[in-house]
Amino acid sequence: LARRLDVKDMFVLKVRKEGNERRVVGERLADVTGKQLLLVEDVLESGKSLVVAKKLLEEHQASVKTCCLYTMPITETNPDYSLREVNAVIHFPWE
Repeated sequence: LARRLDVKDMFVLKVRKEGNERRVVGERLADVTGKQLLLVEDVLESGKSLVVAKKLLEEHQASVKTCCLYTMPITETNPDYSLREVNAVIHFPWE
């Protein structure tokens, strides 16, 4: 995706599940003030991690669009861009 969009800078945010809550952990956030960002997730189950990550980036004055390959019917939020809805969790080789 990054190559296809000719992305020059890429960052990773790690979101940890703690009970029913999610929080961004361990990563030092680069200066994203005024930047246009595409926040990408592989699959959205509840979508809570995406919401938390997007909120953090917007609190740092970034303009954020969201993208997810797969969403599920139980997803509580809709990304700006997605490929398709699936009924079962998809397991990726990087998990």
